[in-house]
Amino acid sequence: MRKNMFEGAIEVKKTKIRGCIEHNKHSKEFETYVWEQIKKHTWHTTPCILYLLDAFLFNGHRIKMDSSFEELEEQILFPLVEHLRKKKGQ
Repeated sequence: MRKNMFEGAIEVKKTKIRGCIEHNKHSKEFETYVWEQIKKHTWHTTPCILYLLDAFLFNGHRIKMDSSFEELEEQILFPLVEHLRKKKGQ
Protein backbone atom coordinates (compact mmCIF):
# COMPACT_ATOMS: atom_id res chain seq x y z
CA MET A 1 0.00 0.00 0.00
CA ARG A 2 1.33 3.42 -0.97
CA LYS A 3 1.34 6.19 1.65
CA ASN A 4 0.61 9.85 0.98
CA MET A 5 3.59 11.78 -0.23
CA PHE A 6 2.85 14.79 1.98
CA GLU A 7 2.25 15.08 5.70
CA GLY A 8 -0.41 17.74 5.36
CA ALA A 9 -1.46 21.06 3.89
CA ILE A 10 -2.23 24.55 5.09
CA GLU A 11 -4.91 26.74 3.57
CA VAL A 12 -3.46 30.09 2.63
CA LYS A 13 -5.56 33.08 3.58
CA LYS A 14 -4.96 36.51 2.09
CA THR A 15 -5.07 38.09 5.57
CA LYS A 16 -2.19 35.88 6.73
CA ILE A 17 -0.14 36.85 3.67
CA ARG A 18 -0.91 40.49 4.39
CA GLY A 19 0.35 40.02 7.95
CA CYS A 20 3.66 38.54 6.72
CA ILE A 21 4.08 41.33 4.18
CA GLU A 22 3.36 44.07 6.73
CA HIS A 23 5.65 42.43 9.31
CA ASN A 24 8.52 42.50 6.81
CA LYS A 25 7.57 46.03 5.65
CA HIS A 26 7.06 45.09 2.00
CA SER A 27 4.88 47.10 -0.37
CA LYS A 28 1.22 46.59 -1.18
CA GLU A 29 2.28 45.81 -4.76
CA PHE A 30 4.51 43.01 -3.49
CA GLU A 31 1.58 41.65 -1.49
CA THR A 32 -0.46 41.49 -4.70
CA TYR A 33 2.42 39.73 -6.48
CA VAL A 34 2.76 37.13 -3.69
CA TRP A 35 -0.98 36.45 -3.64
CA GLU A 36 -1.09 36.01 -7.43
CA GLN A 37 1.85 33.58 -7.30
CA ILE A 38 0.13 31.55 -4.59
CA LYS A 39 -3.13 31.42 -6.54
CA LYS A 40 -1.25 30.20 -9.64
CA HIS A 41 0.47 27.51 -7.58
CA THR A 42 -2.65 25.69 -6.43
CA TRP A 43 -5.50 23.97 -8.22
CA HIS A 44 -7.86 24.21 -5.22
CA THR A 45 -10.53 26.86 -4.79
CA THR A 46 -8.83 27.95 -1.57
CA PRO A 47 -5.06 28.12 -2.11
CA CYS A 48 -3.09 25.58 -0.12
CA ILE A 49 0.51 24.53 0.34
CA LEU A 50 1.51 20.91 0.92
CA TYR A 51 4.29 20.16 3.38
CA LEU A 52 6.36 17.21 4.55
CA LEU A 53 8.46 17.17 7.74
CA ASP A 54 10.48 20.42 7.69
CA ALA A 55 9.91 21.63 4.12
CA PHE A 56 7.24 22.39 1.56
CA LEU A 57 7.03 22.47 -2.21
CA PHE A 58 6.21 25.58 -4.16
CA ASN A 59 6.35 25.61 -7.96
CA GLY A 60 8.89 22.81 -8.02
CA HIS A 61 11.13 24.32 -5.34
CA ARG A 62 11.72 22.62 -1.99
CA ILE A 63 11.68 25.38 0.64
CA LYS A 64 12.75 24.74 4.22
CA MET A 65 10.27 25.76 6.91
CA ASP A 66 11.39 28.31 9.51
CA SER A 67 11.21 26.56 12.88
CA SER A 68 11.78 29.82 14.77
CA PHE A 69 8.02 30.44 14.46
CA GLU A 70 5.59 28.55 16.68
CA GLU A 71 2.65 28.28 14.28
CA LEU A 72 2.97 25.89 11.36
CA GLU A 73 1.34 28.44 9.08
CA GLU A 74 4.01 31.05 9.89
CA GLN A 75 6.78 28.45 9.50
CA ILE A 76 5.62 28.10 5.89
CA LEU A 77 4.39 31.56 4.93
CA PHE A 78 7.39 33.64 6.02
CA PRO A 79 9.91 31.50 4.07
CA LEU A 80 7.53 31.50 1.10
CA VAL A 81 7.33 35.30 1.09
CA GLU A 82 11.14 35.47 1.30
CA HIS A 83 11.50 32.95 -1.55
CA LEU A 84 9.17 35.03 -3.74
CA ARG A 85 11.00 38.24 -2.78
CA LYS A 86 14.30 36.75 -3.95
CA LYS A 87 12.67 35.36 -7.11
CA LYS A 88 11.29 38.78 -7.97
CA GLY A 89 14.61 40.47 -7.19
CA GLN A 90 13.41 42.87 -4.50
